[in-house]
Amino acid sequence: MSETNERMLDRIEAAWALFRAAVDTLGVTGLETRLRQGWTAKELVAHVAFWDEAVEGAVTGLFRHQESPGLELRQRICA
Repeated sequence: MSETNERMLDRIEAAWALFRAAVDTLGVTGLETRLRQGWTAKELVAHVAFWDEAVEGAVTGLFRHQESPGLELRQRICA
């Protein structure tokens, strides 16, 4: 792995460590706190977790010049 890739992975891991630490400080009760946007902290964490999982496949597909798995469904719905 190149030094640039290693630095990028280190930065990503450092950002996740900060995120996890912030979530840990909330505790169970804090996760139920409603934020200004209307979501609870727990819903926001679930949203972040979903996109963390989803983005890997989407980015990989882009680099492989593959269509998004949901593209066909969106096209049928919007037709």
